[in-house]
Amino acid sequence: MALATERAQAMEKLAAQFAVLTSIRDELHAAEETKKPEVETKFDNCYADFEKQKRVLDQIETMIEIETKLADDKNAQDDAKHGIRRKGPSGDPQKESHGRAFNRYLRAPAHINPMVECAEMLKGYGPDEMNALLGTNDELGGFTIPEDFRAELLRALPGFAAVRSAGARIVPTGRQIVVFPTIKSGTDPYSSGLTNADEQATGGNANWKPQGYVTGGTVPPQQDQPTFGQERIPVHIWQPNAVELSRELLDDSVFPLETVLAQLFAETKALDEDWAFLNGDGVGKPEGILNAGVATVNIGNPLTYDGLVDLYYTLRAQYRTRAVWMMSSMVFAAIVKLNTGSGGMLIFPPNAPPNTLFGRQVFFSEFLPNPTGAAKIILLGEFSHYVIAERSDMRINRLVERFAPNIGVLPHARLGGQLTRKEAFRIGVQS
Repeated sequence: MALATERAQAMEKLAAQFAVLTSIRDELHAAEETKKPEVETKFDNCYADFEKQKRVLDQIETMIEIETKLADDKNAQDDAKHGIRRKGPSGDPQKESHGRAFNRYLRAPAHINPMVECAEMLKGYGPDEMNALLGTNDELGGFTIPEDFRAELLRALPGFAAVRSAGARIVPTGRQIVVFPTIKSGTDPYSSGLTNADEQATGGNANWKPQGYVTGGTVPPQQDQPTFGQERIPVHIWQPNAVELSRELLDDSVFPLETVLAQLFAETKALDEDWAFLNGDGVGKPEGILNAGVATVNIGNPLTYDGLVDLYYTLRAQYRTRAVWMMSSMVFAAIVKLNTGSGGMLIFPPNAPPNTLFGRQVFFSEFLPNPTGAAKIILLGEFSHYVIAERSDMRINRLVERFAPNIGVLPHARLGGQLTRKEAFRIGVQS
């Protein structure tokens, strides 16, 4: 213990000497040419003191190594005296007296406490042998055997966040509202927004004119398209309640508690986002696709194959080519079970591409309803027309004064979400 104290004191002196040496070196670099010889002499003297202190520390380290070796030799002699083999053929502690004690333990008469007999016989022997026999009895040494505590946190797996994975568009922003200028679609589902006013009345495409077309002195027909507008996506605050932790828990935890909390916050944020992107009402939270006024298609109750076909082909062709499905696992299970009739063949064979429907990928979200009762259970659409506006990513604040002497941990993020093209989606509804 004395040598350890001397080593600590020597290391402190060496560190202080090194700090002085560093400052003189910096002074030497900044000194004028006329003063450099004086500073160099000062540096050489300080360096000599530093070397002297380093030799003192080396001597102490050597003495500690010798002391440790002597202690190990003494332990080896004690082990030999008591018949202890620290590394036996099986790798476990062994001793002849341990075998005799265990034999006596098994053959002890009923009126004699065998644990007491063994304890008496093992007096004077090392802790390895005592624990090997008496570990199951706390009073006779069991408390000296630590539990096998694993620095591993067991927890349930989080759910999947589907909307971002399905292709939602992410737009970084530095403002509270993101504004997109838009061209409103015309009445023609295949128009880009430029539609002639008399097109619906004539039943044809009035943009085409015959060669030599004249108006005969009348005013040419005019159209009321395109119509412009704005899509405004507000940014909302995601902030769960603060988590309060004691300083002792943070200091003494055997696994990195801060890392675990950060991971839990990120998973919770992802799931909260996904719920809002699907079911949010737009008040203090993102607008969900189910509440954005998307056209619905009746798919039957229970759902039918004809209903799925209607849902798929009701979506406009220009959006259908890049559309994906989204539904809960139980809805997809009900689809896979569809057959041609009582005892008939499955409509979707088991060897079909996994998680696809009519050749389009299926994403699963348990935030969508299961196929029970009347509900919006299936989404089909091009998810790039759902825009996620990110003002700031998740940040974790440490609240020290508010929860003193404990520490509060508060996650915080700002984002919004909104559907920008309703015609890019269709919703399957069980009537």
